[in-house]
Amino acid sequence: MRRDHGLDTRQQVQEGRHEAVAREAVEKRGVFRGVFKLLYHEDLLTRHQAAMVLGRIAGLSPKLANTLRERLLWAMNDESGTYCNGAAAAMAEIALVQPDQLREFVPVLLSHLDDVEEEHIAQVLWAIGRLATTFPQETEATRSEVTPFLGHPDPSVRAMAARAIIRMKVPKNSDILKELVTDREEMEYVECSERLTRSIRDLILRETLTPGCNCGPEGC
Repeated sequence: MRRDHGLDTRQQVQEGRHEAVAREAVEKRGVFRGVFKLLYHEDLLTRHQAAMVLGRIAGLSPKLANTLRERLLWAMNDESGTYCNGAAAAMAEIALVQPDQLREFVPVLLSHLDDVEEEHIAQVLWAIGRLATTFPQETEATRSEVTPFLGHPDPSVRAMAARAIIRMKVPKNSDILKELVTDREEMEYVECSERLTRSIRDLILRETLTPGCNCGPEGC
């Protein structure tokens, strides 16, 4: 019987067997393609889990890291025809193990802050926040472009903008965050392979008291 790599890969990724899937993907192109395809999955957590696996793959194989770079840049390109919702998260996870990619990935991420889709904007801001945990100085230059989204009508966008700003070492009592400290509107996001629902106020408190996820692709 022919093995269904797509089904097997999705199940393993969703079960959190990220290291095993990454190692198998380095050896088997079918598994690699299956993981990348999950970046288009409708479920937010599944997309983030796939992004984490791709980060591990990039750390294991420089050759596949280059392949991923090319595929992700294309997936974020308007000419690709289909926007990849998980591409921003994957760029962040790969840059954590391939810091030289920051210079190319960050401008691409920023270019998508003009997107009309709130979900896309929130995911780009999530990626910037993920990178800011490890590279606060390198992402500091993005603050002026992220700050306007603190007043966005969509709570997910406001929350992810605040998360990114705080991880750039901006204090909670900063004037640019003061209106959000009392914002009790809730939204859903992913952190450390966990789906979370929090108010923006609680997210800011969490980020201030317990600095954001510091795990690399080998963590979580």
